[in-house]
Amino acid sequence: MKITESIFVSHYTSLSLSDSVPNTKWERILIDGVEYDPIMIFDAGDDCIAINGNLDLTGKEIKFI
Repeated sequence: MKITESIFVSHYTSLSLSDSVPNTKWERILIDGVEYDPIMIFDAGDDCIAINGNLDLTGKEIKFI
């Protein structure tokens, strides 16, 4: 799955994804070999998630681990 857009809001980066967040059990996300603690964005749709920090990750692969 790819990150289609990164938007910096306050101290978070919102990530728009090419597909919905998986409904399987996962606790972290992996982007470019770096693990992040995800922050769910419940009102943004099934294809968005956030992480702490100001990062441009557009076009990167994301894995749910």
